[in-house]
Amino acid sequence: MRFSLSTVIMTLLAGPASAAVIRVPEDVGSIQDALDGARDGDTIIASAGEYAVQSPLRFAGKGVTLRSADGPQATRIRKERSGRPEPVFLLDAGETREAVIRGFAIENPFGPGIKARGASPTIEENWFPDCDGAAISCEGGSPRIAGGRVELSSGVYFKGCDAEVEALEIARCLGGISVVEGRLVARACRLTACDYDGLSARSAELRVERCLIAGNSGGGLKALSCTGSIVRTTITGNSAGGNPEPILGGGVHWEGGNLTIDQCIIFGNVGGRVVDVRLMAPLS
Repeated sequence: MRFSLSTVIMTLLAGPASAAVIRVPEDVGSIQDALDGARDGDTIIASAGEYAVQSPLRFAGKGVTLRSADGPQATRIRKERSGRPEPVFLLDAGETREAVIRGFAIENPFGPGIKARGASPTIEENWFPDCDGAAISCEGGSPRIAGGRVELSSGVYFKGCDAEVEALEIARCLGGISVVEGRLVARACRLTACDYDGLSARSAELRVERCLIAGNSGGGLKALSCTGSIVRTTITGNSAGGNPEPILGGGVHWEGGNLTIDQCIIFGNVGGRVVDVRLMAPLS
């Protein structure tokens, strides 16, 4: 097949199709309809208001940014009862960090907020005021959570992930952040006033920096068979009294593995047999 020089030049100048901006409800009536019609690189902007969803919202593997126009104070996505505990968002089609959820209040009295399986979404500046179960639950993938607040849920759960969490506040939940296997980097997070541990990890690699873990009733930080480091973090005012294992340290309970605790402030914690720290592994 032969092409003229002018055809080649016009094709190069045209380049890829430009990304679209889709507004809900001005352009498309619902968030899911906007997601269905969007292409990689598009941005969906939801106007202020409350959006009730019957079924979980899905990105279908697309690299799309879904954001609110006026932030979580003005824009709420609420899951309605469906007979089973479905999440508000379900990401299970290999989404990358180009799939972005930003600036919503996400509420689900009947199930989780965001559930990701084998996906790596970016979750930014959202508020989870009330979820039945985890506000964010991720299995596999490399999710990134930046900013926002979680309340009145089971907290945030990772299993087998390479997860990054920054500047997230978790308060008055059943637990703060729970990690099983995989890797967690947590920076500048505030994990406070939870019924159980502020941060709980098992068989995981941890990098915790500049966090506050305070006022949790099941203990501050529990690390079982973990590696990594806890750096410039304050762990204070925690109590192991709410934990079913009364021997746990109120501030830090570390059992097995190889952790480095460096430049941390650990004080004012109350445990079952110890006040601040219970170590059952070598201190690096």
